[in-house]
Amino acid sequence: MTDSHCREIGDYDALVIVQLAGFEEGELLLYERLQMGPMLLSRYAREGSDKARRQMLAMCQSDPEILADVLGYFVAMVSNNAQSNVSIR
Repeated sequence: MTDSHCREIGDYDALVIVQLAGFEEGELLLYERLQMGPMLLSRYAREGSDKARRQMLAMCQSDPEILADVLGYFVAMVSNNAQSNVSIR
């Protein structure tokens, strides 16, 4: 993915390949390289880890217009977490 010889195929072609192969780290790398903000936010939200949430906040610093989207994802994450906690009890 980061090798200069891999430039023979385009980033979009590589994205299709890594998606079909289920190579999540490569998919994330290509989303970042292609600056696919909505796809990145969706992936980070689905992951839900502390690191992913920090990445989402960092994206807001470079593009303040996505703040509402990030807050929406955070609300959905908390809502899903609260629902799963209720169903466990």
